[in-house]
Amino acid sequence: MSREWIIDDDFLDEETKLSADGQGYLTELVRCKECEYWDTSWQNDFAPNYHYCPLVDGTRRDDFYCADAERR
Repeated sequence: MSREWIIDDDFLDEETKLSADGQGYLTELVRCKECEYWDTSWQNDFAPNYHYCPLVDGTRRDDFYCADAERR
């Protein structure tokens, strides 16, 4: 699985990324589909690319990401 970052990898060299990660400044992007709170039980024919998210108590797109997401 490839990892995504909010800042494009081309912008930072490897040494800078390792340093920022070691200091806690680099946070990996976690999409809803990869989150432990991903809930597939909520189905809606009118919004097939959406799911229910208990963290925000509402619906989100499947490819959405948020600051509270936690990888499974």
